[in-house]
Amino acid sequence: MFPFFEAGASIAIAMSAFYALLATASLSVRFATRKAAPGMLSAQINAWWRIFPIVTLALLAYPFGIPILAGLICLLTLNELRPYWQHQDARRLILCLASVTTGAMLFLAAFTTLPFGPRTNLAWLFYLFILTALNDIAQFVSGKLFGRHRIAPTISPNKTWQGLAGGIVISQCVSLALGSYLDLAAPLILSLYGLLLSIAGFAGDLLFSAAKRRLGIKDFSALIPGHGGILDRVDSLVLTAPLLYCLLRSTNQGTS
Repeated sequence: MFPFFEAGASIAIAMSAFYALLATASLSVRFATRKAAPGMLSAQINAWWRIFPIVTLALLAYPFGIPILAGLICLLTLNELRPYWQHQDARRLILCLASVTTGAMLFLAAFTTLPFGPRTNLAWLFYLFILTALNDIAQFVSGKLFGRHRIAPTISPNKTWQGLAGGIVISQCVSLALGSYLDLAAPLILSLYGLLLSIAGFAGDLLFSAAKRRLGIKDFSALIPGHGGILDRVDSLVLTAPLLYCLLRSTNQGTS
């Protein structure tokens, strides 16, 4: 009934490794900043302890959990955008953001209809969530540590070429390692997917940053401490989910 438990140990082991990595990162940051006030990096990493358990539950309850997760994101998005609807000059932008996010969540739910079988469909979803999350983290950390050259200073001053490069490098490593471990595709395909999804994630983040600048806000809400609102967290997924779905449909790349 639940493919997650029928897929063998591979996805469970990979998920455990992700949680171990997250725990290591949390402890490392806490140790490094034990004499200082918690910073943005600590808040960013710790916020994943609020986010990823929900994703885990959706994967555990596959296929039912994925449409439920997509619907929850849509509801939270509408609630988050509602306060800005009172501004007449922002209504077109609000409609655009809501439509784009809802469309992306339809693509996310559609992963359950891919023709590769429950185990492989589930594995691709896990791949999507992990790659999108680690790409975001890698871009943020690389930008903080090495960022020198801004990409779009008038839209998002913190976005740098060094941050983008860091995200691409980590995404390549994650895509090859995770995709090969789960036997999803050939290395060349996984490398291509890693590159495209990393760039798409960056573009989604930049797109929503431009929307926030247009609205004159820093975050869409304070729903997730350290991350802002739901739209601040799914901005990358809004582009990576449709992109990966279309790539899989067009190449029929269900297995290696």
